[in-house]
Amino acid sequence: MDAHSSASAIQYFTGTSYIQYYQELPTIAKFIKDATKLFFDIAGSHPNALLRAVVAYEPPHPRHFIRRARNVLNDPPDGLTAAAESLMEVNETHD
Repeated sequence: MDAHSSASAIQYFTGTSYIQYYQELPTIAKFIKDATKLFFDIAGSHPNALLRAVVAYEPPHPRHFIRRARNVLNDPPDGLTAAAESLMEVNETHD
């Protein structure tokens, strides 16, 4: 056996062993899916109420038919913003 054929035989052997190794690895998508399932299984019985709420969360219905302005300046202030602005006005008058 000459040096060239033994080198190619070693290269073939190591190449096929790597292929067999990588064929047994799970895909990234399967890994993420399994990790997500494990997270939600653990979060469902967690003592923290916020983590338990994550499990029960359902996204709101998509409202594609409602057209809204995308500019924050055009939207009327919500309740929290209105309350904060009124407190700021009260603080400014007492200064």
